[in-house]
Amino acid sequence: MRFKDLLLDATRAIYNNKQRSFLTMLGIIIGVGCVITILTLGKSFENYTMENLNRSGNSQNIKVSIYFSPDNIDSFENSNADFFSESDFQLISKIEGVTNVEILKDSSSVAFDDVTIGGKKYQKAINFGELDENQILSGRNLTEKDHLEKARNVLISEEFSKEVFSSTDVALNKTIEYNGYIFSIVGIIEETNTPLLEMKKDIIMPQNTADFYFRNQERQQNIELSIKQGHLPSTVTKQVLMILSKNGSNAYLGEYSSFDLSELTDGIGKVLQSVTLFIAFIAGISLVIAGIGIMNMMYISVAERTEEIAIRRALGAKKKEIRVQFLLEGCLLSISGGILGYLIGILLALSISILLPFRLKMDVSMVLLSIGISVIIGLLSSFVPANKAAQKNIIEILR
Repeated sequence: MRFKDLLLDATRAIYNNKQRSFLTMLGIIIGVGCVITILTLGKSFENYTMENLNRSGNSQNIKVSIYFSPDNIDSFENSNADFFSESDFQLISKIEGVTNVEILKDSSSVAFDDVTIGGKKYQKAINFGELDENQILSGRNLTEKDHLEKARNVLISEEFSKEVFSSTDVALNKTIEYNGYIFSIVGIIEETNTPLLEMKKDIIMPQNTADFYFRNQERQQNIELSIKQGHLPSTVTKQVLMILSKNGSNAYLGEYSSFDLSELTDGIGKVLQSVTLFIAFIAGISLVIAGIGIMNMMYISVAERTEEIAIRRALGAKKKEIRVQFLLEGCLLSISGGILGYLIGILLALSISILLPFRLKMDVSMVLLSIGISVIIGLLSSFVPANKAAQKNIIEILR
């Protein structure tokens, strides 16, 4: 018999037992649906997390921080010496892939400190930032003039303004006190989603203002490299550390090390991926039960169609054809259940994602995974019953 005829016979056999076939497929539908829902949501959350971790504006370069840890910190404190000299900058600049080297300031760009408004203290995150395209809800943004003139003007968050004042408009032109200096509130920042691992900005002041009033005694303790796209950060960083360890101005007085955010994000990504796969594996255990259900149905089908098998054999059907027909029946059941499970899984994931802060990421690989799992389960669960059907003795059946 042709494969087309065998496929038609397998389809007809499933259709003739619609109710039993559907109940058998139900295990596959639930199992595949659960796996697809978990993998889709997990992958979407992983992408959302990584996008937030890697959010760094429109910069075309990757930033890597280089640190120096002296063996005897007291000697450096007493001498007020720099950790990195001009010769170190020249050495690093010659390395292929390094586009820029600059001082990484000691103080963090964000300080969690006390500010005073109306005699009351509030502990808030103060950002000493460069000029940025902040989304202003009320008032104005910080300008180049504020920056150059070291103006004591600040922006505050919408949340902070509501906490202290009756409305955002009332907060404008009010003053706050920080480290003994008075600052005017010139704008209110609209609330936005803060990227992961980034502190929320309650107060923003111009960079020059912060440098002039609070950071006028910095030393060249740490540096930051800009690595050109197309160059592997880990390779360039390794070369920088190797050169500094050999020829750095303080090579014999301490140790050079680095911090690359990409290493952290890669590690987090792997953890998220592992968690998703583990949960999907637990959900996938139900597919084993579903496979047993298909095997059970195929055994029953073989037992019920003993005479049909004998007649087919008597009319010239080969053992191979009988085996293929029953394998096809098992695979059709499994694949149909897999497709329905995939559709239900995607619909369920879409429904759940409405309540989540990230968009669902559709992946073609999920379709292939569903079909692949279904085919494997169909073949494994149908092989023994199909082989048993093919080995039946015609004479004993017809006797």
